[in-house]
Amino acid sequence: MKKTLWFCLAPILIMNIFMACSEGEKEPTGNTSKSAQDGISDSQYCGSFDVYYYDSIVELYRGLRDFDPSELEAISFMENQYMDDTREKTHISEDEERNGIFGSMVNMLLTEKTIMVPYYRGKELPYENREGFANIAVVAARAFRKPCIVYAGLIDSIGVSFTLTYYDRALADEANQKGASWLMAQIDPNGTNVYNYEEIYAGTKFNPIVYEKEYQLGDRDVLAMVIDHTKDGLGIVIYFVYDDIIVCTNGSPEVMDSILPDITFREVSLPTNTPLRDEPGREGTIYSTKK
Repeated sequence: MKKTLWFCLAPILIMNIFMACSEGEKEPTGNTSKSAQDGISDSQYCGSFDVYYYDSIVELYRGLRDFDPSELEAISFMENQYMDDTREKTHISEDEERNGIFGSMVNMLLTEKTIMVPYYRGKELPYENREGFANIAVVAARAFRKPCIVYAGLIDSIGVSFTLTYYDRALADEANQKGASWLMAQIDPNGTNVYNYEEIYAGTKFNPIVYEKEYQLGDRDVLAMVIDHTKDGLGIVIYFVYDDIIVCTNGSPEVMDSILPDITFREVSLPTNTPLRDEPGREGTIYSTKK
């Protein structure tokens, strides 16, 4: 097991325990990076969605442009299968309906040519850059039915990660005011929030406490949802809203309290002049999964 990938994707695995999962495994597909692609098997992600690994923002952008329309269609099909029981209660934007939830994120990033990136003390999150370990991962869908981008870094010799999930901007004003628990209840009514966690975890081997807590970041205060697994020996998982993204991070309470006051997020321009490896000079393509 690749240590860095396990650490940065641990919050996803914890949350996915409580989702309906497929047991079949499948081979990595598409533009999965060779670096650490064997770090975590697809069966740990409900067997239905791919995880793509990259070493840099440049490589990530190449990967987004390199997605085959048929692969996006396959992911969209699995999204529909995955959400059949909750679709009527789940907030889905018009673009997500048209292009699929994952396809909508890809379209947005290719259209706007910017991506939100974590910063530590005014500089981009320092990556570990160890051979055989990926710095960035894109998960086609995670526990609350949205794709996410995971950044794994190293701060003061401590492995840290930030999982960023884009959501419908129509909810942004209210979400930034009411906090992560409210937003997550809108986009995943069956997911964990402060109102239903006892029911969610009943009968499982986990015994967390879920509560809201205000954290100070480098440029603002945020009302976070904390899943406290300290009694289970797993530390805490923190979700908070930052503009139009949901951020997830995890670790010990002490590490989180020391790191978060120096964390901000910034929009970084994607390197649009970087050619694809296999098709030099090709312009970026925006895909639609529905005609």
